Amino acid sequence: MKRFMKKLNWATIALLLVLTALGITPLVGVGMLIAGTIGQAAGYPNYTADDVNKLIPILFSGTARENLYARTCLSDITNTDFTGEIKNLGDRVEIPTDPHVTVSDYVKGQLLDVEYLESPAITYTVDYAKSFNFAVDDVDQKQFKIKDWVSRYGGIAARDVKQAIETHFLSLVYADADSTNAGATAGADADINLGVTGTPVSLSATNVTDYIADCAQCLSDNNAPEEGRWMVIPQFMKTLLMKSEYKDNSAMGGDKSAMLKGRSALLPIHGFTIYDSNLLTKDAGTANYHMIFGQKMATSFVSQFVKTEKYRPERAFSDAVKGLNVYGFKTIQEKALGHGVVKKG
Repeated sequence: MKRFMKKLNWATIALLLVLTALGITPLVGVGMLIAGTIGQAAGYPNYTADDVNKLIPILFSGTARENLYARTCLSDITNTDFTGEIKNLGDRVEIPTDPHVTVSDYVKGQLLDVEYLESPAITYTVDYAKSFNFAVDDVDQKQFKIKDWVSRYGGIAARDVKQAIETHFLSLVYADADSTNAGATAGADADINLGVTGTPVSLSATNVTDYIADCAQCLSDNNAPEEGRWMVIPQFMKTLLMKSEYKDNSAMGGDKSAMLKGRSALLPIHGFTIYDSNLLTKDAGTANYHMIFGQKMATSFVSQFVKTEKYRPERAFSDAVKGLNVYGFKTIQEKALGHGVVKKG
């Protein structure tokens, strides 16, 4: 019996493939074969749900199609040093900055002037929020094939909020980069071109690693720590890296298979941990992307309040779920943040 069923399954699959190749569409939903899609001779009855007989039902799968989500990396490129101070009390933190001390030449017997140091504060405010609120009618719930819709749709909402927050962050933070880490005259000697809006740097497999090296030099010119450096790049730039000399990681003394590891797009390149993202800002009507790089000390992020509630709307027979995420971010060290405008050459 098992052999018969196995043969029957393979025969069914073969039939579906043949029909598809002939231009007939027998696949509906999750592999259903609907007789009505094959046509019938004149006078022969049609039993599908689209005709008067309606003997062949329309079925829906209990497994929904999953959404596709872009890679997120906000937690990897920001610090949460001030989360504990702002998470449960207040909406603003004043962050003192370390002063510099004046160093002077000295000779014996010289009278020293006293310097009183100042520590101007940086204001960190939680001033953004994202929310959602959706419901499903009781009648629809009764007829739903998907029964655990609260858990499933709540998870979808959480991922959508996460992507919305990261898209918002990436659309604003690049403007905070210090002028020595951005533009056509970046670097300590103003001789590095990282691209500007309207005039991006054209990248190819032959110059993409040189561009990353220039970004590293900008940070080093500003004394940004080498440990903890990161870079968020568009997909085309990742592809160029995979075609560059780094495609053979063994040439760098490593294992080829180590190129793709975890959430990072590639192994560290010129000191940067590389993250690819489809959420980077793109200039309208162009293929110009605003990529960012830096060190984790550059920008701080805090999620102060996250709340999800299931409730019954007063004027409806339905179950609803609402959620709120209050958050904020602040660039507190501009010289540790960089910005480039790039396109595919």
